[in-house]
Parts: sequence; structure tokens; C-alpha cells
Amino acid sequence: MLIQPNAIGLATEAKQDTLITSLAPGQKAASASLSTVMATGASLSVTGTLGTTVPVRAPDSGVVTVGTTALQLPSRVAATAILSWSTGNTGTIYVGTSSAVTAANAGFELDTNARSMPIEANNLNEYWVIASAAGQILRWVSS
Repeated sequence: MLIQPNAIGLATEAKQDTLITSLAPGQKAASASLSTVMATGASLSVTGTLGTTVPVRAPDSGVVTVGTTALQLPSRVAATAILSWSTGNTGTIYVGTSSAVTAANAGFELDTNARSMPIEANNLNEYWVIASAAGQILRWVSS
């Protein structure tokens, strides 16, 4: 079906072909529709303010040794993270949102049978951990 041009300048095959021809692969375009760029494989240069900045979260992971003193998790930008604890741990690890975390003070006990727990945070350092014994291993992976 061919779209007929009208007085307000609807797209025509001729206009589209001209635009596609001017955006050969590898050429940069001053301005073009995203669909045209995708269809031709051309690159698209964007200038000016886009209005919204989206943080890029790269996957990250690490290990901390948890003892009987509250420990803040490291500063890492994260949307979600998974905490995992070692089968060799002899104590219990508790997670909380302040340095006052203890088993008796709002600490969430990490289930020794489950071995992992997902959490959501803007930054891992929003969480604190403490253990009932020294030398407990806690691993994390975030994205």
C-alpha cells in the first residue's frame, strides 16, 4: 500500500529513500528517526540534553568476613544483590540497616539451611551485618 503525500508533508517512499540513502552504514546523522537508523545500520549522534540520566549498574561481587562487631557492607551501587554464606560458617549472621544490628536488635537471621538471600538496595552499604562468632564468610553479587 502506497501512502499518498498531502499538503502537510506526510512521509512518502521518495522522502524515505532519500533519507535512507543519506544514512549509509557508517555515516553519522545529524538527525534521523530511530527506526530509520535501525533499518539502515547507520550510527546516530545525539546532542543536547536528554532529560533523564539512568545509572549504569555493572555486575559486581565480593566477600566479607563477618565477626562479632557490626560491619557495613561495601559501597556498591546496586538494584538487587544476593547474599550467600559459607557452609563452613560455625556461627549465625544477622543483617540489619544500621550499625546497631544484633540478634536482639532488628537483625534478620540468615537461615543456615537456605544459604542465600536476595536483597534490594540503591547501595549495598545500606546494610550492616554481624555474626554470633568471628570469621564468618559472607559473599555477595549485585547488579
